Amino acid sequence: MKLKILYLTISLLSLLLVVGCSNDNISGDTLDNENYESVREVVWDFIVEQGWSHNYSKENWRNATVKKTIADDRYKTLDATYNGKEILIVGLEDAVASPSIFVDPKNNKVIGYMPGE
Repeated sequence: MKLKILYLTISLLSLLLVVGCSNDNISGDTLDNENYESVREVVWDFIVEQGWSHNYSKENWRNATVKKTIADDRYKTLDATYNGKEILIVGLEDAVASPSIFVDPKNNKVIGYMPGE
């Protein structure tokens, strides 16, 4: 009986260790630049469509930061159907007044934006 409890305890501790060390944190993590080139292209196309391209260079947007987050009420311009779902936020960290562009990670469509300050 004690042997079964020991095995159960070891199994549970191993499971907790594996789950606790998983890499699935999506609370604003900056993502690998090379994997999201297509997202940046979609964002640049959106900027051109909005008539904002004279304010920014395409080269700057190729180096834009891409972050994963869960949409909530902080994103007022975002379609409410995305609340509680994972979205991508693309923006320039070093540019003053650059907007944050929200992208659906499943279909690479712009789903909203937040103007810069």
